[in-house]
Amino acid sequence: MELTLLLPVLASLHIFPSLVSPTAPLSAPTLSLHPPHPEFFEGERLTLRCSAPGAGELTGYQFFNQSGERLLETPPDPYREARLHLTAQLATTGAYSCAYWRGASGQETPSEKSQPVSIQVKDAPAAPSLSLNPRHRVYHAGDSVGLVCLAPPSVDRVKGFQYFGDGIAVLALASSKSSYTYNLNITGPTVFGSYSCSYWVRLSGRNVPARRSEPVVISMRAHAGSWSRELAVGGSFFTLNSLIFLGTYFLMKREGS
Repeated sequence: MELTLLLPVLASLHIFPSLVSPTAPLSAPTLSLHPPHPEFFEGERLTLRCSAPGAGELTGYQFFNQSGERLLETPPDPYREARLHLTAQLATTGAYSCAYWRGASGQETPSEKSQPVSIQVKDAPAAPSLSLNPRHRVYHAGDSVGLVCLAPPSVDRVKGFQYFGDGIAVLALASSKSSYTYNLNITGPTVFGSYSCSYWVRLSGRNVPARRSEPVVISMRAHAGSWSRELAVGGSFFTLNSLIFLGTYFLMKREGS
């Protein structure tokens, strides 16, 4: 008997053929923001964590921005989750979602997208100024120069300063003053390069780093026959001071506690 003839009979018995597709979307995952701040400042780091429900096997996760653009596709981690790590920028502001899928290539079953999570990003505190004292066009081995980092006059909640040499953190210290001078000894060519500084302040219950200053450049005049010795000695500068970078996070956490 044809289906069209059976439908009235089935209707009277309240029996209908199943219309659910075997590839119907899976239940939506949960998307969460860490740390769960209502707003972030430029330069802060944050993580979006996507977690699928149930205990079934997972193939991968996807993260999307509010335009639906896919930002990341990744397999699940050992905890059956996926993470998207971001550094807050003004352009980061927006709503994010995620999804997951199961099955081999060509036979994937996708999930519904998660409920969106909104991220708000504000301007970082204004950059300090950085100057050299004394200021020379070139420096000689044995000289000492002060790198003077000065927070803007409008800033009154300074908690500390940080210095960078060629983009690498070389010094971090707690200080409630509006300026700090880092005395740099000219030991050899390894101290050549570009330097900048920043400070951090207490905002929204946590320590927030300011934008970095405009860089200053330190140049050094060579003395014949001296570079091999200075390279060996001066090479310890960034090796030693870059270790300070590892303490920056803990110092800021301690100041914020």
